[in-house]
Amino acid sequence: MTHPPAVFEWLLSAALARDDRVEMVVGDLHEEFATRAARDGRGRASCWYAAQALTLAVRLPAARRARVHAAAESRRSGDRFMRNSWRDVRSAVRALRKRRGLTAIVTLTLALGLGANAAIFNLIDRLVLRPYPLKDPDAVVLLSETGPRLQYKKEAVSPANFFDWRAHATKLIFLSADAWWDANLVDRGQPERVAGFQVTSGFFEALGAQTALGRTFVRDDETFGRHHVVILSDALWKRRFDADRSVVGRTIVVDGEPHVVIGVMPPRFSFPEGSEIWSPIAFDPKMPPRRDLRYFTVIGHLRPGASLEDAQSEMSVLAARLARDYPDANRDHGVRVFTLLSGMLDEGTGPLLALWQTSALVVLLIACANIANLLLARATERRREIAVRLALGASRFRIVRELLTESALLALVAVPPALGFAWLSLRALRVSMPANILRFVPGFESLGPDFRLVGFTIALAVLTACVFGLIPALQAATSEVAETLKEGGRTATGRQLLRRAIVVAEMSIALPLLVAAGLGVLGTYRLVYGPQGYEPDGVLTMKLVLPERTYPDEPSRRQFMARAIAGLRGIGGVEQAAGVNNMPTSSSNSSRTIEIDGHPAPDPRQLPSVDFRTATPEYFSLLRIPIQRGRAFTDADRQDGAPVAIVSESMARTYWPNEDPIGRRIRAPNGPWLTVRCIGITYSRLAILSAS
Repeated sequence: MTHPPAVFEWLLSAALARDDRVEMVVGDLHEEFATRAARDGRGRASCWYAAQALTLAVRLPAARRARVHAAAESRRSGDRFMRNSWRDVRSAVRALRKRRGLTAIVTLTLALGLGANAAIFNLIDRLVLRPYPLKDPDAVVLLSETGPRLQYKKEAVSPANFFDWRAHATKLIFLSADAWWDANLVDRGQPERVAGFQVTSGFFEALGAQTALGRTFVRDDETFGRHHVVILSDALWKRRFDADRSVVGRTIVVDGEPHVVIGVMPPRFSFPEGSEIWSPIAFDPKMPPRRDLRYFTVIGHLRPGASLEDAQSEMSVLAARLARDYPDANRDHGVRVFTLLSGMLDEGTGPLLALWQTSALVVLLIACANIANLLLARATERRREIAVRLALGASRFRIVRELLTESALLALVAVPPALGFAWLSLRALRVSMPANILRFVPGFESLGPDFRLVGFTIALAVLTACVFGLIPALQAATSEVAETLKEGGRTATGRQLLRRAIVVAEMSIALPLLVAAGLGVLGTYRLVYGPQGYEPDGVLTMKLVLPERTYPDEPSRRQFMARAIAGLRGIGGVEQAAGVNNMPTSSSNSSRTIEIDGHPAPDPRQLPSVDFRTATPEYFSLLRIPIQRGRAFTDADRQDGAPVAIVSESMARTYWPNEDPIGRRIRAPNGPWLTVRCIGITYSRLAILSAS
């Protein structure tokens, strides 16, 4: 084997003795030398090798020394930066300790501004961004029907359509439905009405949820006539069953029927909002699912690899097929697919919380203006000190950095009290919220400090420090040294003008905010304590949910209500008793598309939709709701069976602006009424009240 000149090989190895690459470099040159010797001859190869060895013996050690020097310089620079930064921090601590009154005022002011922003950020984070504890929120979808007579963006789904969707959908897995269920629970002789939902199998799997105890529903549980099974929420399990783990397998009575508890959900799981008990949906074969009644809420989980657009395309094809196969119920009906968060979120929540966050930021901006003024006043006291330091050779950058460090330290000191203020605000909000409302607001139970809130507060504090600290720092560092040392007037005058400008800007921001806050308080007061259209003082309410097995038809339910109202009148201290299907302040979910006599709609899809209540004759006198025109209901209205209605003043103005609505007829084409005659007008937020 041909070897390179030994002298040059030794010289190169010696020069690179301290280099980790010596073996690689010598080996590569050796291989190249062998190739050149075979091609050009040993003499020419030796000359080439000698030239390369001498060149590398000089260049590589020099390059290595340069790298080592650069690394050392970088370390020295980093060490210098850390030393200077630590010196700035110590100097800032000494300066703040010397002026403890100023430090306390700035910290308190900043803590209030940061705390308000932190509290509202937590509301947005929990109520809008993360209301549900889902593992994969982007993959959970909500499906809604669309149609010419459907009035809302997100409509319920008919059971028959859902089962067809579930049978043919391929882009969605765990397609499931739920329907509201007011359950009457009896355990150990104690009855309680609990909010529940009847769901299909795959409901919990679609949400990525697992039971803490037991199992979830399977397809066999939907078989009509099988043993009844239920799953309990964590809150209900702890409240009614004392967190007894042996409850799984126990039989409890729900709606008068024995049910076997097969599972308990983990804490924080309550979907849909407020639900405490779940049972499987099971249809009687003699009463198959209908297409013309829409009361299912449908959710699903995107199959891995499928997108929201893929699911929308497939479901649109299925909806078109169902519209073609069942034109009576599905003509012109389609389907929309949303992510669960966008589908379930109330459309007004996001903008409202964004408005609150903007208001809180404005408050923080006002606080920054106040603090900037205080720091400018403090800089006025220190201007001779800063001028002397500049005269002795300190750089203006160093002065700015030191003053900004003081501002940042002030902001960071305000973070703990700001978090405490945010926690107290959120806790007060939770305590003030009634429990029967609180559990129906997704994410409300989880309000409180977490890592995201701490990170947001620290980041906002640092940004705030730049806002209120930069102008005083620049003003102090850019002052004229000679003028300051002579106590000249231009610098002081310029600083005074700046402080006045900040005060003017602060007032211009604070005044509109104060006016808006006053209007908001006044509006809230009028909303809560202003005219409601009825008098709630001295009125007690209760809600009855009658089991369908005991009261299967309308006559039996009417007889029960008549007996119940008569029994209530006989109780001592009770002056009046009445019945209504929904209270004035509650959402009835009873909107109806109507046709108004004499006002035909040019397009069936443009028929008006109104809300309605069904009430007994005593309803108006009990709540002291005035009848402005016409008359109230009487017992004769129930006995002769002729449908009558009382309409609201706003509905009368809308549909009969220059006419007398008394005696007019209203037809509900898809409802249980044929024709309803208007007998009165009342000041009420409801569109229609019918006699029961």
